[in-house]
Amino acid sequence: MKPVLHYWDTPLGRGEQIRLWMAELGLTWDEVATPWRGEGWDALAPDIAWFGAVPALVVDGFSLVQSGVIVCWLAREHGRMPVDGRLAATVEALVWSAEDLRQAGGLAAHRGPDAVRDFLRDDWRGRFLPGLEAFLARSTSGWLVGDAPTPADTSFWDAIDQVLATVPGATLAGPVAEHRARVAALPRIADYLASKGR
Repeated sequence: MKPVLHYWDTPLGRGEQIRLWMAELGLTWDEVATPWRGEGWDALAPDIAWFGAVPALVVDGFSLVQSGVIVCWLAREHGRMPVDGRLAATVEALVWSAEDLRQAGGLAAHRGPDAVRDFLRDDWRGRFLPGLEAFLARSTSGWLVGDAPTPADTSFWDAIDQVLATVPGATLAGPVAEHRARVAALPRIADYLASKGR
């Protein structure tokens, strides 16, 4: 049975982080779009969308929410999470750090020019880009953790994609841009990114 992805039918609530990782795993899935707090909202809560949280993924009757948890669970289920506990924890921490970036960029874009200026200085150029560059400098494989792509790589790809699309003045160059291009060039992800469903 195909996984079913439930998501908010809004520009930034579509569960793209989950789609990217499912594409990398070679999975096919069905989707159910729900208008934000609109018709169909009650049908989601509580058996699918715990506490009203979406995206939610349903696999063989098992429902899971929170994008970061979902992509890490999928990685474990499909043998793509590092076996070493410390490396696995590093993947999880990076997935949640990508969510921090997504949230910070989204809030800045919503709050206006002063918030954007502060985000670009303090968060984008002050924290996230240097942090990613440090991980990539330590990597011998070109991936953030271990020898193969993990949800950390695709989660940061998606968070950066959102920042570049929504935060005026956000630019990308150097090792992080190269990593982003490497993720986008993974064959299954490249096919997904070129698809009409995106």
